[in-house]
Amino acid sequence: MPTTVREQCQAALFARLQSISGIAGLSIERNRAQPVESFPTLVQLDADGSDEKVEDMSSAEWRQTTLRVEGWLEAATPALLSAAVDELRGKAQQAVLGDESLGGLAVMVELPEDSASQDKLLPQTPGAAFSLAVAIDYWIKPGDPWTLGP
Repeated sequence: MPTTVREQCQAALFARLQSISGIAGLSIERNRAQPVESFPTLVQLDADGSDEKVEDMSSAEWRQTTLRVEGWLEAATPALLSAAVDELRGKAQQAVLGDESLGGLAVMVELPEDSASQDKLLPQTPGAAFSLAVAIDYWIKPGDPWTLGP
């Protein structure tokens, strides 16, 4: 069965996240349904099917899919936790925005301003999580989600 352009874009973004290096023990997962148990972890959440038509033209449909990238961390002290959150969030943002065409699949990848990173402290001490909203714009042929548009 062919893969939709939406799924190709999401898989390309996941591959970019998997390319993150320099953080010891980092686990990178997609659509994890269970609570995170190992730290640090990045989780790409895209299984909700969020996809909307932005513009419809005779030769193409401009579509946008939205997803979240969550980061989960622990550290020995609050000061180390703050630095770890900053490092992982920065590397996640760099991976998301490092190739805004996702290898030619997307028109644009962005972190929408109205959905800035959300941070929270976790019950384990010290632990924290953050969440980044990501929007991917792409073209398909009208009514054909498997074929990349112009």
